[in-house]
Amino acid sequence: ERYVNLAGRADRIDTLPNGACQIIDYKSGNKPHLEFNGISTLFDGEPQERISNIFQTLLYAMMLHHRDNVEVTQSLYYASKMLHKGYDAHIADKSDDGKVVERYSDVAEEFEERLRMTLEEIFDPETPFKQVDDEAACTYCDYKKICRR
Repeated sequence: ERYVNLAGRADRIDTLPNGACQIIDYKSGNKPHLEFNGISTLFDGEPQERISNIFQTLLYAMMLHHRDNVEVTQSLYYASKMLHKGYDAHIADKSDDGKVVERYSDVAEEFEERLRMTLEEIFDPETPFKQVDDEAACTYCDYKKICRR
């Protein structure tokens, strides 16, 4: 059995009156990415479907949920849009008729299974390293020197 240490720094964590916690991540982009097309696409979908801000927020929620044994909600606040009337900071799953993911526990089982599978693949010496086909994805990658792109 392998253990992987995960760490992160959420922008803000609030404790709600019911004892649950809310992860808040502030974003500076102009185009809010608040919808995803199912948990599986966050891991192995087309590049435009692997929405990193949603993945990151769910990862923070998972860590907090397991560390403190609390229910967690997650919100993404885009600075350019958050003061507009009707702005909703919750993430929604388009593959489930746009259902808002109100609690991490709503997606925990599938998210953690997909994360487990991804980590197993990363550490599997039989799985060869493969660079992405779209080199544009490497433009801002912190690891492009390692894979020689």
